[in-house]
Amino acid sequence: AGLGVGALDRGQIPAAYQFFKRTLAVNPSYGPALFGLAEVHRARGEKALASQSYQRYLQLSPKGSEATAARRQMSALQTGK
Repeated sequence: AGLGVGALDRGQIPAAYQFFKRTLAVNPSYGPALFGLAEVHRARGEKALASQSYQRYLQLSPKGSEATAARRQMSALQTGK
């Protein structure tokens, strides 16, 4: 997941996607990878998939380190901002 975050920070969206998917294949409940995958979907303009990934993250980590950001991004996706 850390490699995915690094790739995402560098704008390497396809690489980030692959890193997050690999992490989730090993541990489907790993919060940082779910949040990262949501960010990838958001960057690709895949609003429904991003929202689903943010929701899954919040279900598993309602008080996680990215919970506030996930809620903010979901709200932005819903309002179109």
